[in-house]
Amino acid sequence: MAAASTSLALLLIAPFTSNVLNGPCFSNNFYGTYRDADSQLSVLTVSDPTCLKAWTQLDAVHYSPAPAPDHQLVWLENVEVDQRLPRSQIGLEGFWLTLQHPEQPFHLPEQESVMTDAFSSSDRYQIHYRTETAALVSLAAKRAKVVDMLLPPFWKSIMLPTTPVQYVPVQAHSLQVVRNMLAQVKFNPDIASIVNNISIPQMKNDIRFLTGEDEKSGIVSRHSFSIGALVAAHWLKDRVEDTGATCHLMPFLVGFAPNVIWWVDYTTIAF
Repeated sequence: MAAASTSLALLLIAPFTSNVLNGPCFSNNFYGTYRDADSQLSVLTVSDPTCLKAWTQLDAVHYSPAPAPDHQLVWLENVEVDQRLPRSQIGLEGFWLTLQHPEQPFHLPEQESVMTDAFSSSDRYQIHYRTETAALVSLAAKRAKVVDMLLPPFWKSIMLPTTPVQYVPVQAHSLQVVRNMLAQVKFNPDIASIVNNISIPQMKNDIRFLTGEDEKSGIVSRHSFSIGALVAAHWLKDRVEDTGATCHLMPFLVGFAPNVIWWVDYTTIAF
């Protein structure tokens, strides 16, 4: 992704309002709307001093210097799976510490990132907006591509566009379709039973086998022409048959590993 524009002079983060649609000072400087807890915030830029007067129309405007010319803007937000649950208290303290020491490669459990060269002691980052549930940060584009690997649970990253975008409002009839669907959502005991019986340790063991992190699998690569792809296909077939389902391997091209096909209650599933 290209670096941020060199013409930007000032960043503004403000609650989203219809004013972002009014006049070129808004529409020509709009970089999207992002979430901070229950609030929707717009990110805009100022490159023309005459537009500064327009920002007085917005409430609770947060100003920040523009990012360095070669840096990418990234929005970070806390994401909960269910708004009825208590909001996660896991913050970004460890994340900021990692960014402060770019010369130290980061490690994931049982796995080392192959992109540690994306970090160099010359890299710097800048925080443009920060609360307990969101932040706007700029950092080198090469680091922005892997920043999601550093975030704690329940946090996600969104790279902002490098040029202004047009705001396209969601049509009323589209909103109504979603509302109608949500109105019909209800508790399903069968699905709940399946979810409640999921074993996290078993999932981790399965993933480690298929990725080759478990040395017992012998998998180095799962490229379609590799032995590892055949090992994975036969392993999946055995696991599916352990559940009582009918399963077989279906070749489709000479030299390629086969597809794994199985039937459950007359429903065909391919992998």
